[in-house]
Amino acid sequence: MDRRDFLRMASWAGLSCVLPSVVDPLRGTAQSISGSAYTGTYWIFMHAGGGWDPTHLCDPKGRANENENDPMGRFLTSDIKTAGNIQYAPLGDDGTALDAFFQEHYQRLLVINGMDTGTNGHDQGTRGTWSGRTAEGHPPIGALIAATHGPTLPMPLIGYGGYLDTQGVTNAVPLGDGGLLHNLAFPSRPDPTGSEENYFGHPDVPAIIQREQQLRLLRLQGQQRLPRIWDGQDELILARLGQDDLKRVSESLPENFADGQLQRQIQVALAAYQAGLSVSVSVSTGGFDTHGNHDDNHLPRLVDFVNGANFAMQEAERMGIADKVAIVMGSDFGRTPGYNSGNGKDHWPISSMMMMGPGIPGNRVIGGTDDRHNLFLIDPVTLQPTGRPDEAEGSRLGIADVHRALRDLAGVPDDYKAAFPLAGSDLPIFV
Repeated sequence: MDRRDFLRMASWAGLSCVLPSVVDPLRGTAQSISGSAYTGTYWIFMHAGGGWDPTHLCDPKGRANENENDPMGRFLTSDIKTAGNIQYAPLGDDGTALDAFFQEHYQRLLVINGMDTGTNGHDQGTRGTWSGRTAEGHPPIGALIAATHGPTLPMPLIGYGGYLDTQGVTNAVPLGDGGLLHNLAFPSRPDPTGSEENYFGHPDVPAIIQREQQLRLLRLQGQQRLPRIWDGQDELILARLGQDDLKRVSESLPENFADGQLQRQIQVALAAYQAGLSVSVSVSTGGFDTHGNHDDNHLPRLVDFVNGANFAMQEAERMGIADKVAIVMGSDFGRTPGYNSGNGKDHWPISSMMMMGPGIPGNRVIGGTDDRHNLFLIDPVTLQPTGRPDEAEGSRLGIADVHRALRDLAGVPDDYKAAFPLAGSDLPIFV
């Protein structure tokens, strides 16, 4: 039973039916829950928790020869790989671990190097990378996009990790894995993924029970005048009505789930988008804060993380929605040049981001760093590096600059921009 049928049924019963509303804290007006499906760009934000090392990914450095002291990486600079205009590190035993991603997607991939996060702190870096501001008080870009394009959707922003302090502009909904969703969507079935049979025998019984539950809740709400009790019953009505939404997600899930947690989260999020219920998702995987044994611990996680993005595009292709999916990858900050005494790398404010999707120009690298991963200034028009700050003129590429451009690309309106202002400049990042 969908919401429209429920409203009609409530009207026949002579009940005054007030559905829960979503309140936009900026506009201060209540907006009724809508059943319309979202079909715009789906935004996947992927967070590498702990601070990744761009010099072993999309801003490769390596070493000139095997005898070099204090190398940036163990691989040789002569072995650095190229996909179109994009360079990437030769990871894996044979140097091909990143090939599947870069060779397949370079034509749609934008790389931003030499980005100044302005911090060495994990919390500040995570906030900055995903909101454009290291200080507290700003929601992540995924929340702003969800509030813009899906304010009345039941799960506009799905939150599995990363930075999820939405500042009240929308809700971050954790959906769990697919098995849990099946169980929630079809609680009356002995096997939610199997036959249509239910515990009650007759197939109409679950719908009758759900209908009576909704009518009872409305009768109870009609007897109440206390605001807190009224609000609590609103929430319960919304939860009951949401079961139909969960069924739509459940029916869009694949028959077989991937083994990795990151991949399963992506599968659930894409199913929610295909059901028309979600605008964005934030996923995260950790283990990148490698102050010791950097190569052994950090590099396999980089490969898994990038393979997660590759998996997301493969799933989107399988579902026929690849042209609607945008992926944005980032981390707290970068890692220090060279290795410490424990063969690890410490915190470094210069980092990178990678992204692809509708409106994002591919086969392109913006910004850059020197051979020790110090940032270069950039030309504010071409966005190409001009040199180190002590020897060249140009603009310093910061996280706020990137987020100003992302907000414009995603259509975030001026009132949200005014409520959560960003420093920085308007650079032609997506032009």
